[in-house]
Amino acid sequence: MKFIGFKDSASPIMQGIIDLHNYIFVYLVLIFIFVIVIFLNIIYDFGIKFNNPKNKENLFCRFTLIIVNKITHNTLLELVWTIVPTIILIYIAIPHLY
Repeated sequence: MKFIGFKDSASPIMQGIIDLHNYIFVYLVLIFIFVIVIFLNIIYDFGIKFNNPKNKENLFCRFTLIIVNKITHNTLLELVWTIVPTIILIYIAIPHLY
């Protein structure tokens, strides 16, 4: 007895929908893991490092914020994070157009 997932398919169309779901879900999980790793890195770098009163590198951390400002306001970075998801969506869509 299955509790999670689709019912058994009764038609080729439903089998195609299930295959599409499984195909897209792999990419969804990979992107989710990547985003979680980035969030944990940000929480560690800007939450734990900067707010620790025993941190002797506090001056270095403030200098790091200046460098990070260049990274977060970067035209090339904004182009990349616009184009890469577009390429991923095209990569997902192409096999299902035929």
